[in-house]
Amino acid sequence: MNKLDFSIDTLNMKSKISEFPEHIKQSWEVSKEIDLNPLGRDFEYLQNIIWIGMGGSAIGGYLVKSLIKGEVSLTFDVISDYNIPYYIGPNSLVFLTSYSGNTEEVLFASDSIYERGSKCIIISSGGKLSELKWKNSILVKIPQGYMPREAIGYFVGLSLGLLNRIELIKIEDEEIEYTYEVLKKLTGKCQSEEDNPSIEIAKWLSGFIPCFYGTDSFGFPLALRFKSQWCENAKLMAISGSFPEMNHNEIVPLSEQDNNDFKAVFISDVSDHQRNKKRFKIVNEMLNSVHPDSSRIIEGFGNYKLTRMLYLLHLGDWSSYYSALLNSKDPSIIKSIDLLKEKMSEID
Repeated sequence: MNKLDFSIDTLNMKSKISEFPEHIKQSWEVSKEIDLNPLGRDFEYLQNIIWIGMGGSAIGGYLVKSLIKGEVSLTFDVISDYNIPYYIGPNSLVFLTSYSGNTEEVLFASDSIYERGSKCIIISSGGKLSELKWKNSILVKIPQGYMPREAIGYFVGLSLGLLNRIELIKIEDEEIEYTYEVLKKLTGKCQSEEDNPSIEIAKWLSGFIPCFYGTDSFGFPLALRFKSQWCENAKLMAISGSFPEMNHNEIVPLSEQDNNDFKAVFISDVSDHQRNKKRFKIVNEMLNSVHPDSSRIIEGFGNYKLTRMLYLLHLGDWSSYYSALLNSKDPSIIKSIDLLKEKMSEID
């Protein structure tokens, strides 16, 4: 492979990405020791699950929502805004998530959550959010020293572990251990100098605007993650969308423009509806017939839906990292986001 300049990576994101398998396993084990008594025991009266967060924290919610879809009868909504829906109340289980603990939108929303009397699980590394002390709430602190998008393994592992403990979902230790082993092998492949699947994807997408698509039941949260990582790590524009929704709009410019600046990545899974599997194949063939090698279908690896989803998430994170190096950008630095936060902090 071409030599990559790893000196660009001033904060050593490479090592942080490689820790992802450990984050999943460690947070799963930590979830077993958390005192759930403050939440009460009347979980049978829950009406909905709400995940409040921004950026990488929000994507953790979308991942969990897709993973448990079909397993719980409760509605699951992800909120990324200052305001919260009117239906959130005492029979809601709310995840308040912010890695820094100082995310403005989440702090504003937390005031309303307190007034509604919801059961609340706060996940943060510190900040103002970790200082909240409410009835019916627990605080789960995660390690400091990461950028929010590097800590997604903690958010996913902890939330799944806690939902498992209150018996809203059922995941066995064997599934986590199996997933850990699969992720460890992928980590090794994505750091090798030969046959590295993440570098191959990064090079294939180089010079194009990537468009990531997946179904609500599996690939859409991954499409969001891929887009976010390309934007933040590689500093490159990317698009994400829902499938088959894109069959009713975005398929037109992707297949009918003369000069193609885009490449499409369809994130598929064995759990997808049979009709969507057929649509993936047909649309992929349509796009490639117009612009050769402009589209591909990717799938995860593993015996469990959780394994396949986290496999693809990890693959995407590595690919975005190498895209940053190919684009001669430091994957860690996000000047625009930091500047915006600074300017917003000056406003009352």
